[in-house]
Amino acid sequence: MKKQVSFGLVLLLAAMQANAQFALSGRVYDQQNAPLEGASVYVSELNRGTITTTNGSFSLSGLPEGTVDVKVSFVGYESVTSRVTLQGDTDMGDIILQQLPYR
Repeated sequence: MKKQVSFGLVLLLAAMQANAQFALSGRVYDQQNAPLEGASVYVSELNRGTITTTNGSFSLSGLPEGTVDVKVSFVGYESVTSRVTLQGDTDMGDIILQQLPYR
C-alpha cells in the first residue's frame, strides 16, 4: 500500500511539473530611458501577446516551458526580437528600442 501511495505521489508531482506555467516580464524604454507605454510584446510560437503599461513594464503569465522568440515593437521604433528559454518565471530586464530616422 505504501508503495502505491508513493508511486502515485511521484506521478502527480511529475504531471504537475510537465504542466508547469511560467511568467515572462520586462520593461521597454527608448534610448533616453523613457518608458514606452503601449509597446507590443508578442510570442509568435504561442500566439500570445500583451502591451506595456504606463511605466513600460509588461507581464505574460501561463506560458509553458520551452524556448520562444519574443518580439517587442512600437510605432516609429525598430523592433527587437529575443530568443528566451522559459524554465521558470523569467525577467527579460530592460529592453531598449531605437527610434527610426524621420523621413
